[in-house]
Amino acid sequence: MMNDWTIEEFKWLLTNFKSSAWGIYRDEGMCNTLCMMLLERNHHKGRTPAQVQVQKQAQTFSPADIELAKSRVDKCVVGLQDSWQETKRLLFHFYPWLTFVDDVMANTGMKKAETTSNLKEELRIALEECNTCDGEVFEYAKERFWQLVDHVDLVERNTEFN
Repeated sequence: MMNDWTIEEFKWLLTNFKSSAWGIYRDEGMCNTLCMMLLERNHHKGRTPAQVQVQKQAQTFSPADIELAKSRVDKCVVGLQDSWQETKRLLFHFYPWLTFVDDVMANTGMKKAETTSNLKEELRIALEECNTCDGEVFEYAKERFWQLVDHVDLVERNTEFN
């Protein structure tokens, strides 16, 4: 559990751990991963540790970077785990050929992970500080999500009357 870590250990985790599995990195770690992906700054993803020169410098994001990341979110169908029923509606609306097992707990590890409400405050603050770009883009993505839900509602209402 994250709450078992000291703040020093947690800050190390935030800046150094790159989520290696089976010798292949899966992502850029725990800081601004969404922005790294949207801005094509993935240095680790899909590479082995031997193929990567360690990236020790902090990633900075300009206002223009953040706007570019938001514009790329506009080209996506956004889903939210906290709004799973609406997410499924969006997926089936935009990708009607999809089939999947509806097991929302399948990717939640121990099924008792911390949330913002029970994460130690000092850890939550450190997590937010290393995710300033992701935080801004996530807020934007949530707005995009609800716009898509409104769009699907309108399309479904119009389909009912035609």
